[in-house]
Amino acid sequence: MSSSSMILERSLILEWGCALIAFSPTAVLLLSMSLRKPHLLIVTVTSAFAYLTFAVLGATVWIIGKNFGSPLLAIVPAVLFQAVGRVQYLRVYRRVESSIWASLAQEAMLRASREAARKPRAPASGVGGAPIPSQAATSTAPPPDMRLELNDAACGLSAGVGYATMHALLLYGSLLASDGGGYSTLIQPSCPAIPSLIQSAVICALFSVLDIIMMATAFVAVPTRGRVDLSLVATSAILHLLASFSTLANSLTLDMGGCMVALPCLFAVVAGSVVIFLSKSFPE
Repeated sequence: MSSSSMILERSLILEWGCALIAFSPTAVLLLSMSLRKPHLLIVTVTSAFAYLTFAVLGATVWIIGKNFGSPLLAIVPAVLFQAVGRVQYLRVYRRVESSIWASLAQEAMLRASREAARKPRAPASGVGGAPIPSQAATSTAPPPDMRLELNDAACGLSAGVGYATMHALLLYGSLLASDGGGYSTLIQPSCPAIPSLIQSAVICALFSVLDIIMMATAFVAVPTRGRVDLSLVATSAILHLLASFSTLANSLTLDMGGCMVALPCLFAVVAGSVVIFLSKSFPE
């Protein structure tokens, strides 16, 4: 085997390995949960479309900030667009959820009335031998074949998978397409010890976990009944902002390497988001 073939083979192994790292959080949940239930798959697809919609708005602000000011300031409105997008998506989801449950309850009542009409009348046992009609079923619960697992845990994770998948495709897919298939590996001057593919794959995986947690947190912050928990929404936005600013260390030329600062900071933000989500979802 020639040296060029060996270099190409190693490059392909690096690319496939980095792709597995980048897309592993979303792929695991997508294959193990979302694809197994049609309604969860619908939630995943619609949330991905919602992310894309608000990402376009954020990108528009970024272009304006790049041309007329500091591009760093464009991170703030982009994060705000995503925070508003999660809340708006949840409001639409809650309305659809209420409509589905109302439709299922109405269908259950119609089924119960039809079954009661088909039942024979009970034998006479009253005064004068008058027959006593049988009691109609009063349960309005949907039958087993009509029940949907519309719980916040499953739907929150599925919506997070949609958000994270679209984010990962935009964040890492473009880099993988531009740097893939060649004989060389891109190295950033701020982090010469780690190839850019590996560094970006780890960042993509961490942001995927953060997207899933933020969307699941949004399901807690926007209940079916009651007011929106603005403090929880603001907390998610602040964590997202900190995660975005932590990646700016990659553009700094430090002795230890910018990625040696960015990756631990990003990991700390993601770990903090998990702790906050667990404390809000499962209070003592």
